[in-house]
Amino acid sequence: MLVHKYGILYHCPTSGRTMVHSIKFSCSNTRPEDFLGLICFVIDTEIFVVYQMTRKYSTIDLQNAIDEVRSGAGVRTTERKYGIPHGTFMDKLHGKTSVNVRKGPSTILTNAEEELLVLWLKAMAKKGIPVSVRQVQDAVQQIIQEDNRKTSFTNDRPGRKWVQLFFMRHPDVSLRKAEVIGVPRALVTERAIRKWHGDLYKYVIEEVGDPDLLMDPTRILNGDETAFQTNPTTSTVIGPTGFKNLYEVKGKDKECITVLATFLASGEMTPPCVVYPYERIPSEIARNINPSWSLGKSEKGWMTAKVFFGYIANTLLPYLKERNTKFPILFLIDGHKSHLSYEVANLCKENKIILYSLLPNATHILQPADVSVFKPVKTQWRKIVEDWKLKSGQRTVTKINFSSLIESAFTAATEHVIQNGFRKCGLFPFEANAIDYAKCMSDASRIIDKPCQFEPQHLLYLESVFPSGRILQFRESGEEWLGDDSAKELFYVWKKIKNIVAPSTGNEGQPATTEQEDHHLVITSTQGTQTSHVNEVTENALCGPEVTPKMFSRASSEISPAFSNSLVWPSESPVKKLNSRKKIKLPDAVGAGEWDKYWKERRETAASKAQKKVEREEKRKKKLEMKNSGVTQKRKVGKKEKEMFISSESEDERELANSLGCKQLLDKMYSSESETDLADLMAPENTGESFEIFDVKATDFILAEFPTEGGSVARYAAQILIVNDDEVQVSCLRRSLKMKGKFIFPVVPDVSTISKTQVKQKLNPIFCGGTKRQQSAVSFDFEIETFQ
Repeated sequence: MLVHKYGILYHCPTSGRTMVHSIKFSCSNTRPEDFLGLICFVIDTEIFVVYQMTRKYSTIDLQNAIDEVRSGAGVRTTERKYGIPHGTFMDKLHGKTSVNVRKGPSTILTNAEEELLVLWLKAMAKKGIPVSVRQVQDAVQQIIQEDNRKTSFTNDRPGRKWVQLFFMRHPDVSLRKAEVIGVPRALVTERAIRKWHGDLYKYVIEEVGDPDLLMDPTRILNGDETAFQTNPTTSTVIGPTGFKNLYEVKGKDKECITVLATFLASGEMTPPCVVYPYERIPSEIARNINPSWSLGKSEKGWMTAKVFFGYIANTLLPYLKERNTKFPILFLIDGHKSHLSYEVANLCKENKIILYSLLPNATHILQPADVSVFKPVKTQWRKIVEDWKLKSGQRTVTKINFSSLIESAFTAATEHVIQNGFRKCGLFPFEANAIDYAKCMSDASRIIDKPCQFEPQHLLYLESVFPSGRILQFRESGEEWLGDDSAKELFYVWKKIKNIVAPSTGNEGQPATTEQEDHHLVITSTQGTQTSHVNEVTENALCGPEVTPKMFSRASSEISPAFSNSLVWPSESPVKKLNSRKKIKLPDAVGAGEWDKYWKERRETAASKAQKKVEREEKRKKKLEMKNSGVTQKRKVGKKEKEMFISSESEDERELANSLGCKQLLDKMYSSESETDLADLMAPENTGESFEIFDVKATDFILAEFPTEGGSVARYAAQILIVNDDEVQVSCLRRSLKMKGKFIFPVVPDVSTISKTQVKQKLNPIFCGGTKRQQSAVSFDFEIETFQ
């Protein structure tokens, strides 16, 4: 075996010498001819391969180098300065090749199209709608298909290699992992944060009267709870190639345990509190936990006011007193209801703890625990769980061994990490300008660039497509649109573009140079002869729809119209909507101001709800007892229903109103269940009370007699609808299958007209049901079994 050397011949910009870097290379029977496509030379028995090194320089560097040489600089010196090969530079300098020409084939999208795509990706990301790689591929595929471009892509869809090269061509965009926030967090503004920061300073200085408090890091605390998964998400692992069913056996994937931790601005951490979902803590857990830590319990393992009270009284206060901490201290917490109880506020007030709540929906900006501490702790927790599973051979982390493992995870909360969190939140040192306001969606850094700049020719073209006479209406309307609503939105779009292209000045008729900024888009326009020419052309364009101003050539002409169908430009950041409900505004200092009134109302409300719950339970039991005893309850009658019957002058009608309840019950009965193909309701004679024919009236229940084909008679229970001189119109009832001994009206009313001689008995009805879930029904004051 022959051992040869190969090397790289390169030019050193520092020394100005050409050097060969040799590296040992082992091969057998190596010949210079084996290195095809490379420049080889042999010195003695050593083979040296000269590689043409790739130079990294941009188009801007190339253009600057050309400008410097043309200004008198040396060619070689300039080439070494920018790292440009001599042959390439000479070709660009003498114009043999274009400065913008790149190696390899041309891209599928033009330079202007890719720049627009990059601008769109930045705009979407800044407005909280980041785009994934798949969505970019979908958009490019749609553009290619609409334009019928010829590509080597499968199904006209760009693949992974195109995406990688796209990121290489545009290093100002890259793959990132987005943090998910809700709409309330997106509505937080810099103004609100600065106001909260100023109110805290004012409260400590004026109300507490201790200006040294904000200068002492041992007296500024932040407490917050977070959930740790007992089986965190697994990262990428190693497995057999081609093996499809690669599993990792775990316990409950979504089981979490809450841990409450408090951090000092000096970089220390107080003993945490672990909250378990138990009514009684098992002895195994109590033995495994650090003695200085505290244990909490709740029904679901979440933080409650009782647990938080116990943590402050039994863990936090003894720790601070043991360290001889000077009181009062500032304890910053979020606005969760478990932190704002009456008992906690009184405990803090008695022990000179200023319990101060953070700005709502701004803990990702103002809370040191969220900003700096919890992320490295959870990263460390994931590593600890993975290592523990590997060493112990166990698959799941249980509640018993959780406490012993989580203690190691908090070693990631170092002094530097905690101090950095307080500094970034502007709490220590107490400085509002130290806060990262770029996290606010309304921050100036999130103002997006528009896809193009409006120029006079754009306004001319827009006005040329308006209906005849519409532009005159726009010009006469002034600042507000006074015409029909169909053109209102178009007017304000035209007005905005017109103000960008030709902004108005305070002194009419005098030329002036103005700069107008609209959403980070700066347009410089010079009024004078050019503006008067634009106005003149604009007025000529109003003469008829056939006049269309010619557009000037611009870079956007290289952009395909298909982009308008594939890309949707993001709207502005969400704006807080006015809420009609009045919310109680309580001071951030818990326990001050309106808090006593708030807690009193809450206690009264809770007592009222508890009393109503007891009354409902007693009423339910009473109904159940009456139902079991067979007693029928009287139906509750509405006010309107009573007035419908009580307005009558007849004593009988008043009595009927009390017994029937309402006329509207009849409509409910008509829409009740259908009981078809049932046996007719018949009753023997001499049942009920006897009466004269002229006594019947509408809404009475009667026993009607109907002749049958066999010569016998059938008797039905019915209700009188209309009473005439010799006839009455009745609606017959049917027996209910669901309610024993009850009768209902069928879905299709069984209405008949009979003579008064067919009315045999008057019946006394008893109503029941009539709810959404229970069928309206009626029974009578005689035994149902007497019916044939």
